[in-house]
Amino acid sequence: MHSPNSLGVTRLIENNWVQLFFCRGYYIRYESEDTDQPELMERRWLNYPLNFDNVPNGLLTLFVASTFEGWPSLLYQSIDSYAEDHGKVYNCRPVVAIFYVAYIVVVAFFMVNIFVGFVIVTFQQEGEQEYKGCELDKNQVG
Repeated sequence: MHSPNSLGVTRLIENNWVQLFFCRGYYIRYESEDTDQPELMERRWLNYPLNFDNVPNGLLTLFVASTFEGWPSLLYQSIDSYAEDHGKVYNCRPVVAIFYVAYIVVVAFFMVNIFVGFVIVTFQQEGEQEYKGCELDKNQVG
């Protein structure tokens, strides 16, 4: 049976081992079915398609988050991000969650206001169209 201290040390060693060798080194790839011709490939880190590494990608990421589709996965990717062109580190920046929640609340508020404004303007225009052919002036209609 393990003591709590040895479990903590074991977890620390396992976590650091993964972080030290995460996405480093080489791997073997077989171009065809022939296992006698392996190809040695270097590992490299690839960014997520939606990221904040530059302004256009950041704007696209914010737009996708504003559609409310898949924003939790974007949140977790952002929390795990470490630095530009580096691999992820689990729960590296949990403060990012505050930004996402605030952004979602603000965007939802503005979207609701825009929708309500659009509905009101449409009803006003339709009401004016209704009374256009009428012989009454504006003071007599209301």
